[in-house]
Amino acid sequence: MGSVVLLSLVIPAHNEERRLKRTLPMMVRYLRSTFPSSEILVSEDGSVDRTVDFVRELSKATQRPVVRVLSSRRRLGKGSGVRRGVLAAAGRHVIVMDADMPVQLSSIQRAVDELSSGADIVLGSRNLPESRRDEPRVRRFFSRAFRFLVRVLFHFDFDTQCGFKGFRRERAVRLFHALRINSLAYDVELVSQALEMGLRIVELPVDWKYDWNTSLRLRDIPKMLLDLMRVRLGCCPLWHR
Repeated sequence: MGSVVLLSLVIPAHNEERRLKRTLPMMVRYLRSTFPSSEILVSEDGSVDRTVDFVRELSKATQRPVVRVLSSRRRLGKGSGVRRGVLAAAGRHVIVMDADMPVQLSSIQRAVDELSSGADIVLGSRNLPESRRDEPRVRRFFSRAFRFLVRVLFHFDFDTQCGFKGFRRERAVRLFHALRINSLAYDVELVSQALEMGLRIVELPVDWKYDWNTSLRLRDIPKMLLDLMRVRLGCCPLWHR
């Protein structure tokens, strides 16, 4: 790979060996053909399975794109994992995608096109008319309830929880240094801070597929709600999940 890295793909991962065995080789093949000057950073967060070992094994067998793993001995939370990965990224553009690959890989090219055209942040959105979403009714109910609460508290209507985001790196560094929430609600603080900074946010329609083995648990919801209130009130101590 040359000295200039065009794209960094950041994948937060906690016990994601099973998913990554399916999705990471697909990501490698896509980037190899579409963005040869790219890297994949798996930001691992206190896993107890073979996530780290699998990524390292794949890294040894892969030259383009470069595959790296950033590991943590203890769990710090998804927000911390994403922040660590984004700040370590070398690419001109940074894409964050969940390990289960909830949107089509072609969304990466579309996000890069938007970033190259002047967007600071691209948010995958399941709520646009052109989007399609495949999920159970209960999950959609909770998603709509969370969206309503965010709209009431923060007065914006972006889809913060989609699992696909893109950034211009110079903007991302400044933004992620300002974030403090480590839980699954970090996305809301991210958008809130971006709006405070006057960054240009563009929504991207996606075809979103629900993973029945999602890592979101019912016990996470009270923490997410409390974090929302902390962000709204401007007091954001670090959450350790």
